Amino acid sequence: MVAWLTFSLGSVVLALVSWHQLSTRMSYGRQVAATRDELHQVYQSLLNLETGERGYVITGDKKFL
Repeated sequence: MVAWLTFSLGSVVLALVSWHQLSTRMSYGRQVAATRDELHQVYQSLLNLETGERGYVITGDKKFL
């Protein structure tokens, strides 16, 4: 009986620890995804800037700027 109670209590403690680790990792994953999305937006802006600058250099037309 004592062994069963010990194992039961141990499994509850392990479940709580696992749940805490899971929620921490999910929070970290959300941060990583948000950072990745922001970096993607910066990259897109840089590509648009480069394309506009190239159009200006080739044509001399300021509408590309």
